[in-house]
Amino acid sequence: MLRAIGGAATVGGAAASYVAVDTFGYDNLKRSMSYNQVAIPGFVAYKYTDWKTKPERGVSPEERNAAFAKLDEEWAGKALEKIYELRGFYVKNGQMIAGNVGDAAPPIWQDTMKPLLDDCPNIPFEVVKGVVEKDLGGDIDDFFDDFETKPLAAASIGQVHRARVKGTGERVVVKVQYPGVEGVFRGDVRTIKTFCQLAMPEHVPVFDEIEKQFMTEFDYVKEAENLSMISANIAKEPKFLGKGAHEIGIVVPKPITKVRPFTPTTRDGHARPLTLASHCAT
Repeated sequence: MLRAIGGAATVGGAAASYVAVDTFGYDNLKRSMSYNQVAIPGFVAYKYTDWKTKPERGVSPEERNAAFAKLDEEWAGKALEKIYELRGFYVKNGQMIAGNVGDAAPPIWQDTMKPLLDDCPNIPFEVVKGVVEKDLGGDIDDFFDDFETKPLAAASIGQVHRARVKGTGERVVVKVQYPGVEGVFRGDVRTIKTFCQLAMPEHVPVFDEIEKQFMTEFDYVKEAENLSMISANIAKEPKFLGKGAHEIGIVVPKPITKVRPFTPTTRDGHARPLTLASHCAT
């Protein structure tokens, strides 16, 4: 697929940029333009090499493969650099390449993108702290005795931090969604879909399905409900009754959607829900 992409790149990229600003604003326009600075030259390079190395031009299969391998080496690295810069949906796209989703990615591209599976870029703790405090409506120290500043892991839409709930001492992992990431994702997907509509319409249904699937990931409340449902269903299974997680070999995190502030003046305060941008799990 990567080697088949090409032609109409400039037109497609410009139209995608126009749609991004018209639908999602100037921030996504800048992202679209930055993406196209790498995408368009890459598309053109692959298209030109595809034309230049066609068998009817007297090029052997070995020579053609060598030409594409050279391109893969060059452009996979450039693409990874751009992914680390832009993040958003492009991280998810890189992860799909690393996993060879659709059996379409050359080995060099798969290997180059593999760091995204375990080493996604994360955001500074001050930003995380701001998200958590906005959700809770108070200082983070009023809710947690300890909140690790270094993330346990990071993904394309958020990251997780170990913490200890104030007052109960319960060890939890807090999942925090990046500010504004849903709008960024929608803009990124729309940029790619618009390009496909103009240059590769056969790929549009794929991105339609990707968009539907990924848009559900932003609802952390629904995710918490699903975790509770899965945990309850597993507990009902006769073969799991009376057994611990280490015996079953399945561990389902227990979601905590509310925590209470514990300070000298609010010790008996109401529970504060963690609703949209963060939640805890033990």
